[in-house]
Amino acid sequence: MISKKENGEVLWDGVRPVWDDFPAIGKFCLCCLNAQSKDDRPITDDSRLLLRLLDAVEKSIPPRPESPPPPPIQPSAPQSLRKNKRKRWNQLANYRRELRIYKKARLEFENKWRRPLQELGKWERNVSVRLDILERRRKEIRDRTVNSRIVPNLNVPVKRVNWKLLGGKGKANARQEVNSWTNNLKVIHPGKQIDQTRIPFLLDAEPSEVYEGLGSFDGYLAFCFSRKNIAVLDCVWMGNAIYILPFEAWKKMAQQSKTKLRELANKRAGLQGKKVYRIEHRDNWQSKLRPFLD
Repeated sequence: MISKKENGEVLWDGVRPVWDDFPAIGKFCLCCLNAQSKDDRPITDDSRLLLRLLDAVEKSIPPRPESPPPPPIQPSAPQSLRKNKRKRWNQLANYRRELRIYKKARLEFENKWRRPLQELGKWERNVSVRLDILERRRKEIRDRTVNSRIVPNLNVPVKRVNWKLLGGKGKANARQEVNSWTNNLKVIHPGKQIDQTRIPFLLDAEPSEVYEGLGSFDGYLAFCFSRKNIAVLDCVWMGNAIYILPFEAWKKMAQQSKTKLRELANKRAGLQGKKVYRIEHRDNWQSKLRPFLD
């Protein structure tokens, strides 16, 4: 729960926010932007309070791990050998000795710095992805702020929007945006397991547009195939299922909850009699989906 001390300091659950609070604070900001509370946590429409909360999280970034010194430099082989046989032998012997010293130093360097280098890489990936998400949340809050209040706020009727376009049209743009979206999900939901085979399969089919799922469709992507007259809704989380909807009506049908779509799929009928299909992620899910895409 967000609160504020008399001196203006923003607190999260009664204490200063720390870097490990990022996943919960990220979800909380989304709830405030969508004016929809989850897990009974009170939300706010005060944009200045939310921005201060994000600033406080950013200030709690853990210190950067120690960077290693430059690795040993491998000696270069002699460019030209001496004509004198004894001098040539000494020249080669010196090179072999330098090479042995280098290999020993290189092995010591790798043994000493392998783990610190892994920790440094993990820190850089974690911080860069989270900072990117923080900046996106700040932009969303600023873009939807009127008189220091987020629109829509708690006093304004909300029209629910379950999908947002990713990357515009084009295979390259969509693939780049989807990869970024997947990396963000890993950070926001560190405990959930992602199936890495699903999204590339649908991207290879070259959809005309790709949409990101929001709210109850968190983790879902909508792949629109205008030439096939269908839209395919698939989820990156393990489990879940694929939904195949008619292209001309998918946006209206996708405003329904997953429970409603499951009922429509069981009846094989959706909006105005249009068919809805549901494919569970089992061993043969790709072979069941491929006829819709070919």
